[in-house]
Amino acid sequence: VSTGGSVGDWYDTRQHLLMLYNIAKCVNWPDPTDLAPKNPPVCLEIGVRHGPSTLALLTAMRETGGKLISVEIDPEWALDATDRVREAGLTEWWELKIMPSEMLSLVFDTQLDMLWIDGAHDEEAVRADFDHFSPFVRHGGFILMHDYYRNLDPTSTVGPSNDSGVVAILEVARLTNRYEVLTLPWSHGLTIMRVL
Repeated sequence: VSTGGSVGDWYDTRQHLLMLYNIAKCVNWPDPTDLAPKNPPVCLEIGVRHGPSTLALLTAMRETGGKLISVEIDPEWALDATDRVREAGLTEWWELKIMPSEMLSLVFDTQLDMLWIDGAHDEEAVRADFDHFSPFVRHGGFILMHDYYRNLDPTSTVGPSNDSGVVAILEVARLTNRYEVLTLPWSHGLTIMRVL
């Protein structure tokens, strides 16, 4: 496994992993007293890094019979994530694409129940990922974006820094009235959007 920041990656998303898991599991299974989900969910993850969010989403896919499609541009990070997924016994529910997300967007045509955007965070990249893949998220489905805040240091005298591309994209999307929106302000901020 690479030493390219695995501990940092875990810390970066760790407070959101349970939320990712629960949304992915319940998006088509709102009442767990039912024997099975209405439909096995299909989720797209943009940005795998070393795999913490991938494992959370795949655990939900295993429990629902769903499918996770992940796209990662960095082959080393993809290899790390693949090793972790294999060790966890979750490969059956996973399809990994090692390519830029914009290349995937040229051939993508799958309806989604959930979209997790955690790739590059500059405005252009976030806009491209949102514009390319959000139209595939069905009504009632979810779009989640990580890193709403770049600076959440409580000792900073500057306060939270909203220099992430997620902020600009979210504010434009909010004006369309097509989404219910919630941003959780910890661990760099997690934005949850439900498609109306």
